[in-house]
Amino acid sequence: MKRIFTFLLLAAALCALALPAAADIAYLPRDNFIEKHWDECSYMNRWFWTNGSDGYVLAHNTPDSKDATPLPNGGKYYISNVYQNKWGVLEYDPDTLENALVNGSVSGWVDMDEMVADYDNASFHADHASALRDETAELALDKARTLYCYKYPGSGEVTEEIADGWWDDGMVLNLSPLFTDPAGRTWGEIGYFYGIRNCWVCIDDPYNGALPPDENCVTVATSAQATPEPTEAPAPAETSAPAGKTVALTPAADDATLQQAAKDNRGSGPYLAAGAGGVVVVAAAVLAAALRKKRK
Repeated sequence: MKRIFTFLLLAAALCALALPAAADIAYLPRDNFIEKHWDECSYMNRWFWTNGSDGYVLAHNTPDSKDATPLPNGGKYYISNVYQNKWGVLEYDPDTLENALVNGSVSGWVDMDEMVADYDNASFHADHASALRDETAELALDKARTLYCYKYPGSGEVTEEIADGWWDDGMVLNLSPLFTDPAGRTWGEIGYFYGIRNCWVCIDDPYNGALPPDENCVTVATSAQATPEPTEAPAPAETSAPAGKTVALTPAADDATLQQAAKDNRGSGPYLAAGAGGVVVVAAAVLAAALRKKRK
């Protein structure tokens, strides 16, 4: 079993740079706990934002460990697996606390109740389940043009470009389910197509890579980004309401709070550098006192 797990881990490391959009190999983090409790974990393969009520989320060494490092709100992390539908495992750079996979990273387990999913295709499916039609549409591909695939209908975000000439003449792409956007355009989802999966094509305008976001677009942002400070000379009011909606995260805790949280939970993080000057002074004083005592 351990040999198989090691092989899978090495394979995952090789494909880590392609995560997570179209990877065909399930990614496994370097974490001893997940190896021991693999049967109790489910594959997640999604991105999440930290959004704890105290301004941070604790990344525990293991789900049952009290030792944890506080990750400030507003960080975006890849959650590969979830333990008992409660604890998600992520990987972060211990120096910056930012998301990091494989190289120089450490793993941590977070309470999924304190994480907000980055709005993606799975979110779109959940929000529009009743509007999705269980039908299949066939799209005859034009070899001389580039096909654009979007994160979800109305996202305004292209996630894949299938370059012209990549397919043979007469190739037909099957799309299902189907969805009609507010402008009356029909969209179809690519379930799987040569490594590309779970993205959408506007059937009525498949070669347009500049379709703007519409009311279905959802953006996740920090509180400050969601409500920016007014400028002295505000821009003229927009003639139309902005597309979609913004989900505002709880503001991140200040450095003092993060330092205390790290101390209380025996964690660490780069924000401790804010108090590093004081630590150096104290350490120097202790060392000087010890040397004086030794001389006496």
